[in-house]
Amino acid sequence: MNIEEIENFICESLKEVIDVPPDELARDTTFDALGLDSISRVGLVTQLGNAVGREIDPEMAYEHGSPHRLAVHVAALLGGESNS
Repeated sequence: MNIEEIENFICESLKEVIDVPPDELARDTTFDALGLDSISRVGLVTQLGNAVGREIDPEMAYEHGSPHRLAVHVAALLGGESNS
């Protein structure tokens, strides 16, 4: 998966938690601003890890606290695009 595909997955996953359609979500909006609590972040990272076939530390949702920043980090972990 590349950055765009990962971002799209994250935003699709977020629609289950927040009331914003994925295509209207600014990719640089922080998870804090979106109101994600720790349970939601762990769920998001778990879903993302399952989608990419790799375990992702839930702390990454805090260290890389927006859909775009998390996507860039995960893409780099996977050896994909690492540009932002």
